[in-house]
Amino acid sequence: MFETKYLIRLDDACSTMKHSNWDEVEKILDDYSIKPIVSIIPENEDKSLNYSHKNINFWEKARNWQAKNWIIGLHGYKHNLEKTNFKSILNFYNSSEFTGVPIEEQKTKLRNASKIFLEQNIVPKVWVAPKHTFDDNTLRALNEITDIKIISDGIAIKHYFSKDFMWLPVQLWNFRQMPFGTWTFCLHPNTMNKFDFQNMKKFIKKNSHHFIDLNNEILPLRKVNLFDKIFSLFFWTRRKIKIHINNKKRNN
Repeated sequence: MFETKYLIRLDDACSTMKHSNWDEVEKILDDYSIKPIVSIIPENEDKSLNYSHKNINFWEKARNWQAKNWIIGLHGYKHNLEKTNFKSILNFYNSSEFTGVPIEEQKTKLRNASKIFLEQNIVPKVWVAPKHTFDDNTLRALNEITDIKIISDGIAIKHYFSKDFMWLPVQLWNFRQMPFGTWTFCLHPNTMNKFDFQNMKKFIKKNSHHFIDLNNEILPLRKVNLFDKIFSLFFWTRRKIKIHINNKKRNN
């Protein structure tokens, strides 16, 4: 019950990613046989993710990741985020590619995204929503259009089963020791620097035995419990306080 398990999720893989950074991250993971979730944008239109000229060999690299048993995540469709007044299941941001979008339009997005993956012989096993924002219609569309049954998101201490999906919580954006639970470190290789690489290597070297491979991991069905609810309350309260402090600093 009190075992500590770690996962790594790599966000925003696309043809215009910062390839040197991704190569550095890949080398570190390969050195310690870590199998991350790698979130691939099927057809990126987010200009903020244009870190390089479009790489025509991107999908070959993605197939190599799959061949190494990295877990492929379907990271939305075009990553073109728009403001929304609708509330996401996880209320991280007020912009989204999916939240508030009519279900038939969401199905079209997922159908088009899935077609691109199929054409490239890539099989996504996990849903990774851009900006962590999606709604119940997204889950219904995923059930109808895809074979994906795992959501990489949620705030809890361990994985849990809800709304017909297994949820792998994403709680941390920096490496740190945790006493127990299943923890996903969400990394953005495009913006990592030398210090980040060093910190990543140091943490993995010390804790490599705690990292799990989803290809071989059995995830028992469990529901959210009291510990999960307490942690979730702490997480969202801390986030609100941090946002308030940052806004106050900007206004002064």
